Amino acid sequence: MNAGPGALPPSVLAEAARAVSEGVQGTPGLSILSISHRSPAFDAILAKADADLRALLNIPESYAVLWMQGGASTQFHAVAANLLARAPAGAKVPVTADYVVSGTWSSKAAEAARAAGVQVNVVNPAVSKELTVADPAAWTPTTGKIAPLYSYLCSNETVNGIELLNDEARVLKALHPTAPVVADMSSDLLAMPIDVTKYALIFAGAQKNLGPAGVTLVILRKDLLATPAHPTARLPLMLDYATYLASNSLYNTPPVYAMFVTGLVLQWMRENGGLKWAVPRAAAKAAKVYTALESMRHYAPIIAKPWRSLTNVVFRVVDADGNPDERLEAKFVKFAETRRIVGLAGHRSVGGCRASLYNAVTPEEVDVLVHVLAEFDKLL
Repeated sequence: MNAGPGALPPSVLAEAARAVSEGVQGTPGLSILSISHRSPAFDAILAKADADLRALLNIPESYAVLWMQGGASTQFHAVAANLLARAPAGAKVPVTADYVVSGTWSSKAAEAARAAGVQVNVVNPAVSKELTVADPAAWTPTTGKIAPLYSYLCSNETVNGIELLNDEARVLKALHPTAPVVADMSSDLLAMPIDVTKYALIFAGAQKNLGPAGVTLVILRKDLLATPAHPTARLPLMLDYATYLASNSLYNTPPVYAMFVTGLVLQWMRENGGLKWAVPRAAAKAAKVYTALESMRHYAPIIAKPWRSLTNVVFRVVDADGNPDERLEAKFVKFAETRRIVGLAGHRSVGGCRASLYNAVTPEEVDVLVHVLAEFDKLL
């Protein structure tokens, strides 16, 4: 139940292993690790993965799908750099962008935007202990005649266990009405219901809910690139979205194997019923864990209920007085490992515990987690 790289379906692992030793269609006997990214076989792999992603998310033709590298952290800078380089002529300097800072990763994204030269307006008031998000009705998007260059949010904070899409309508309504919306959906894409057309740009590191580490998916409205980058813009070639759009994500050698495995995950999703299957399944798994945590003496979910993540359940192990106890948390993590559950330690920056319930984690595996929680609770 690692937060990333996360679990992969057994059938995907089996097919990925077979491709390493036996090859794929069109390259019998040649390992997937050795095929050319310019070969017809890889063209077919990429085309199939693109088609499956578009089908799963109902992505219209007015949007491009880019396969990039560098993870979400690289996108923090790429988003700001690309949109700043294409800011309307005569735009007020410094150019402003609105950021919803709801946890660790959106905070880092805001820092990257400032470094790129964007004036960041944090729209949501700060809250104590980062256990909740201020009511969207109290947010303060940019006002005046000039709209922000874009509005930015992280739909699910993997570290903190905060999910904004639980109240997507109110969140989007609280943003500037005309600014394009950019969303980091690294840990909940394909686990939450979304309408892609409500966003101008979505990106996601694959290693959480989509595939192995090495791939970053970018879904963006093509008109964002209609204006060429300003000649004086400091936009590196390999961060420029136009580079990937013009080359079908093949300007240089891409992460062939990681893309292949991500394609297998997308195919697995479609075969199981897509979002109609995944969304209620994700909700049921999370509800089972939160219910167990709340019903036992020595656990405490720490995020306010309206914002609790369905994919990253963050909690503390507490003593008899209800106080978080790091010693007990360390014991619990080791106890779970003896029961063959790994990855329950919280992020190093916040501590506590975290269970990541990505799509490849089965309801049966969640039942095992609940049993282990109960077993450890009785020992204390």
